[in-house]
Amino acid sequence: MALAAERGRFDGPEWLAHAAYESGRTYERLDQPYQALRCYGKAIELAADGADVPVREILLRRSRLHLDLGHVDRARDDLNRAAELLETESGS
Repeated sequence: MALAAERGRFDGPEWLAHAAYESGRTYERLDQPYQALRCYGKAIELAADGADVPVREILLRRSRLHLDLGHVDRARDDLNRAAELLETESGS
């Protein structure tokens, strides 16, 4: 996925959601899961405002982090939400 800056898009929530998502991925690589969780939460919040961010992917990444940290209920909530989005997108 191209960065928002590469696509020439800096239009509010979309750009900020993508920046939060990329920050979360960076924190994951740095083995800082709590920072990554915060970034992913912000990306999801901003994506709800119509930004072009892969919300299902963010939820799946956040779910895995929650599971790694032993937050089983939170992981399940994110997985269920990702499944709902998939159903909505596929029209089932």
